[in-house]
Amino acid sequence: MERLGFLDLDQVLFAHCVWLDESECELLASRKVGVAHNPTSNMKLVSGLAPVSTMISAGVHVGIGTDGEKENNNLDMFEEMKFASLLGKIREDDATAADAWQVLRMATIEGARALGLGQQLGSLEKGKQADVIAVRTDTPRMTPLISGESGNLHHNLVYVVQGGDVDLVICHGEEVVKGGLLQNGDLNEISLEVQQRVPDLFDRRSAWLANNADGAVSPVAGD
Repeated sequence: MERLGFLDLDQVLFAHCVWLDESECELLASRKVGVAHNPTSNMKLVSGLAPVSTMISAGVHVGIGTDGEKENNNLDMFEEMKFASLLGKIREDDATAADAWQVLRMATIEGARALGLGQQLGSLEKGKQADVIAVRTDTPRMTPLISGESGNLHHNLVYVVQGGDVDLVICHGEEVVKGGLLQNGDLNEISLEVQQRVPDLFDRRSAWLANNADGAVSPVAGD
């Protein structure tokens, strides 16, 4: 990719990066390439164990992604944080690796930096977009909630919280979820539309597979 000049672009984001060696991690860092780590997808497809600790140590900005629906099925970013932490510990054979604070940074400011948007997103600072979520703390999963020196809020956010625990979502200053309910659309109507579109998508998929049984795809539209 470097020889082809791909890394000369102003902003480059690589996904997965499960088979990088140390020199390649250093190359990504030197060329300011961001990385989207997709732990659930990597486990489901047995793609490999991304060297996240090595990349971060080299200076690569690593964020967390979900990959596509068929490679993940859930797309729950809280679940993705938990798996990112657990998978990182397994890869390094170290229970202290990929700790909760590091994973929270990957899901917020480091993810924004990986996208080249660190000056606009990823942390609560004056001048940045007003992107905020609020998570319920009155659930059995969040109990006990401990403050002070032994505080466990960061552990709970990574290892306990699920997407359904999000009570409030503000995107660019606009409330899009309040009280756990979508504010800018009818969720039932959206779900119904998705369900109705599925048969046509499968028909199109079947037709494509039938026309490309040998794996060859014509580069000419309409052929």
